[in-house]
Amino acid sequence: MTIPLFYDSKEKLTDAIANADVYDVTEKDITTPIIMDPGIEHIPTIHEIQNIINHVPKYQSAGIISVERLDAALSNIVFVCHFSNSSPLLIRFYGSGTTHLISRSREVRLASKISAKGLMPRILAAFDFGRVEEYIQGVAPLTPSNMRKPGISKKIAKQLRILHCVEVKEKSTQIWSQLDKWYTLLLSNQNLEQNHIEIIDNKLKELKMKLENSYEDEQTCLIHGDLQYGNILCDEDENLMLIDFEYSLIAQREYDIANHFCEWMANYDSENPHILHQNLFPSLEERYNFYRAYFEEKENVQLEQFDLIVMSFVPLSHLFWCIWGFLLANKQKGMTFDYYSYALQRLKYLINNT
Repeated sequence: MTIPLFYDSKEKLTDAIANADVYDVTEKDITTPIIMDPGIEHIPTIHEIQNIINHVPKYQSAGIISVERLDAALSNIVFVCHFSNSSPLLIRFYGSGTTHLISRSREVRLASKISAKGLMPRILAAFDFGRVEEYIQGVAPLTPSNMRKPGISKKIAKQLRILHCVEVKEKSTQIWSQLDKWYTLLLSNQNLEQNHIEIIDNKLKELKMKLENSYEDEQTCLIHGDLQYGNILCDEDENLMLIDFEYSLIAQREYDIANHFCEWMANYDSENPHILHQNLFPSLEERYNFYRAYFEEKENVQLEQFDLIVMSFVPLSHLFWCIWGFLLANKQKGMTFDYYSYALQRLKYLINNT
């Protein structure tokens, strides 16, 4: 197993990031376009995992005593490595099917920026097809039912507001350029039915015209982009931490909230994890509970108007993940999630919500 671009210290990682084309994380490059990076083609062996851990500072002589695979990740392969005399580490291998969708250099750059704010676990080392992160002990991902609890929902809103206040220089939304690139990739998918492509093409044009004309001036910010329950860690005191910023970009905050609300419909740990349940979409009361916490009840915000804007972005969430699902169908290795059926679910709700 070769590790051609491994940076085993903060200094080396910073230097490599500053000087290399692939790992450029300078502020001015926050809009780095999608690049091709390798991803991993198989489930890693313990020997291969140990080989990577040997490059992590202070872990060069730490022997692995157990490895636990986490089930929460939909597109990556994630392990927790336990050691006899060292703290556990989390090692994340990028799924091979995602390499044409996500700029991993940009993700590392943003993750470093976000972790510096204490909003996510620190990145300890990075390599071509994954990275090593600190493992936060005593926490677990939320469950679908926990995420719905009013108190938890308020805390999610406050965490999201903190993220949305992270300063970035770029102000223009990046979501349309992202979708345009994905749609171009989708056109080369010979397994996709022509009527599905036509629907997606029409909805992409329709939503872009509608949302740009109506909400172009709405506040843009750094968004999470994938705030489902598995990407929210919770400790015994119900303190929360957001993780997995793969789909983070610059967009309207209302889109991020709308996307989160759509995730209320999902249960990725069920027998049919690709199925979305419309009856679980948050009620008006539940949405208002979220908004009040987001604005801390201090700002003079018309919740009815804000909710109208948020709900206008719901179809965009369905479009985003519809294209994502079709692109990943049959490309992921070591995954059991039915991306194609999930894409069809999102397509159905896209049609029903526009």
